[in-house]
Amino acid sequence: MTVFRLMRNIHLGLGLGFGLGALMFAVSSLAFIYGYLLPEDSAEESARTVLIPAERASSGRALALELMRDHGLKGDLRAVEESAGEIRFRIVRPGSNADIVYSADSGEARIQTRRLGFTQMLRQIHTVHGFWHDHLPSNVWAGLSVLGSIGLILLGLTGIYLWFGMHKERVVGGVLLGVGMVYAIAALALTRMS
Repeated sequence: MTVFRLMRNIHLGLGLGFGLGALMFAVSSLAFIYGYLLPEDSAEESARTVLIPAERASSGRALALELMRDHGLKGDLRAVEESAGEIRFRIVRPGSNADIVYSADSGEARIQTRRLGFTQMLRQIHTVHGFWHDHLPSNVWAGLSVLGSIGLILLGLTGIYLWFGMHKERVVGGVLLGVGMVYAIAALALTRMS
């Protein structure tokens, strides 16, 4: 097998393998950028109160872990505020947010849950970043994002190799590559300026 044929097969495999992930990222980008043009998603809200003894709610993290373990909440802990016998925080995962207010005096944790619509969920998926989430699907998504990024870089490199190997296509490919680079650099510069 020649190097050119091997690169073509790698390029085709990467394109098929990571094309769906790139498409999902593109759709979530459109929902994020042009969401104001889409009809407003309806969100379902619900509220409940659970009793948790003060000794099991020594901190926001301990209370959040208790709620995740025994009361069905799932997600990442965010925005913890502790003051005057009260703990406030949020548990977030794509498609759902839960705001919790805990009173040490009464031992009551008020949970306000908001289930988001499809467009809002796409926006949250688009902005999930980093590893070591409390929510396993978010860690899986982070891993897939890293693999997708590496795959797309390899797709681009193999594409450049294939383009360069086709002598008749070099001029057209060079123009397209140059236009793409100018667009990418201009977009990056504009985002840094605003």
